[in-house]
Amino acid sequence: MLTKNNRSIFEGFYPSVADKNQSIPGSTGTASVYDDRILDQPTGWPLSPFGVETNIYSIIFQLSSDIKQLSEEIRLIKEQLLNRPLVSSLTLNDLKNDNIEPVKPIPIILEEMDEECLARWPEVNCFGIGSTISEAISNLKKNICELYFDITSRNKAILGELALETLRVLEIHIRVKK
Repeated sequence: MLTKNNRSIFEGFYPSVADKNQSIPGSTGTASVYDDRILDQPTGWPLSPFGVETNIYSIIFQLSSDIKQLSEEIRLIKEQLLNRPLVSSLTLNDLKNDNIEPVKPIPIILEEMDEECLARWPEVNCFGIGSTISEAISNLKKNICELYFDITSRNKAILGELALETLRVLEIHIRVKK
């Protein structure tokens, strides 16, 4: 035991414990209320008067356990990242249609998954699906044209709020060829 009457390797690091119920000012340890051991404040592990080695082994064991847990978490995150679709963006400057043309580039998002690709224009909730990116973009272009012709052929007075907003965005980006 570390008491005020014996000397140890801690002399100089920790002052002797005269009163078990007092904290030791200026140190990281406090006197234990149950015995004369000095406890390490951050971990609460008793510091051995026979050497710090026993505490080091405990710390190494805990760190080893923490490293194993973190390694497993990293493995799971990597697995999730590998299963996510590859996402990129680009702009369309041509719709491959004889009647309408873009007046402003159309921002689209591409998502490439294992067996299919998705091209979408989120502002107007329009998308195209294909087995390749070029097929998905081609299908998106067709769907944008169909949406434009469908929504512009309707009476604006009967369109709902969402349809009017879609029409507004379409008219900013697309016009009828002259």
